[in-house]
Amino acid sequence: MKEQKMREKRKYIRVDLAALVVIKCHIWVKIRKNEKREFHTHTQNMSEGGINVLLEEDLHRKDAVELKLYLTGRLTPIECKGQIAWSKAISPKSVEPRIFSIGIKFIKLEGDDKDTIRELVSCLSKENN
Repeated sequence: MKEQKMREKRKYIRVDLAALVVIKCHIWVKIRKNEKREFHTHTQNMSEGGINVLLEEDLHRKDAVELKLYLTGRLTPIECKGQIAWSKAISPKSVEPRIFSIGIKFIKLEGDDKDTIRELVSCLSKENN
């Protein structure tokens, strides 16, 4: 019974992958102004359902984002919509800049792009076993 509780509850297989990603979103800045922001970072890992990235900005759960995902070997990026699934500070408050681990769920991913990600994750997961 303990073994079942300790198992991960992820819906999709996740693999470590450092791919360039551009994240566009609207955020509220301190002066209560809605501002469109763009972040350039790399994925920490990826699954068929979403990505994990590190940012110096905390994004709020359920916020909508636009993604451009640049995968090695592809001439054009995968463009899709996403939603912040979770955000967790991974550096202490006393450390500047703060670093946040952010989980982003794919929301609108076209069929061919979804197939590309599924195949990539499957291939990388087999290599790591």
